[in-house]
Amino acid sequence: MKKFLSLMATLLAFAFYMQPAFADGSTWGSIENSPAEDDNVIGTAYAEKSWPVLQKDKLKLSPFLSGMVVVDDKGYNWNNKAVARAGGKLDYQVGPLGTLTFRLGAAYEHQFKSGDSYTEPFASAEYWFGWGYGTSLPGSSWGVVGNTSPSEKGNVIAMVHAEQGFLAFNAGKGRVTPFIDFTIARDTKDFVWNNKEVYGLGVKYVHPVGNGVVNVGTKYQHEEREAGRGSGAVLFLTYWFPL
Repeated sequence: MKKFLSLMATLLAFAFYMQPAFADGSTWGSIENSPAEDDNVIGTAYAEKSWPVLQKDKLKLSPFLSGMVVVDDKGYNWNNKAVARAGGKLDYQVGPLGTLTFRLGAAYEHQFKSGDSYTEPFASAEYWFGWGYGTSLPGSSWGVVGNTSPSEKGNVIAMVHAEQGFLAFNAGKGRVTPFIDFTIARDTKDFVWNNKEVYGLGVKYVHPVGNGVVNVGTKYQHEEREAGRGSGAVLFLTYWFPL
């Protein structure tokens, strides 16, 4: 298993330093507190590289490598892990700001607190759509379904998120955007952390940085889980950059 992780790390490092002419890629991340976990501060960082080998009209077929790290302030096992994935993906462009993606491959997960490691094949379907950029009503939505967690063998997890901005206006080099958002998650094994509904109302400052973007904001968030509920103020920072 250590050899597998070492190989994945080497391949990811090589992939992330390749020139854009040879590969597609992006990185995103977030840091925020969670009222449902007693204001636990959670940080996530994700990066991916892919190499198109076949492209026709709106379809693109690519092998890919990705890596994700999650850490938190309270040391919960499920919030402290690294996940590496390798496989193939098929992208289908939907309009100017939409993508459907189908993935198939193998995933490796290492949990920092327990020291446990898992390797599983996976398959997933994803979407992302955006609308209204540059207007007073910007919005986006994404979703994913599949056996995406190696530590939860055979569990199919689905998650959908949507955000709608309103009355957005320019401020300096960026935009101030009041927004509402929601996230709904379900799974086939009824794990508490995979079955939740989260609703938020807030405001954020959207600041372009090169070809990427950094968001800083706050919102009031309410979360419903089978094990209970939590509400409160959230401070957050998110980013997205091409690689």
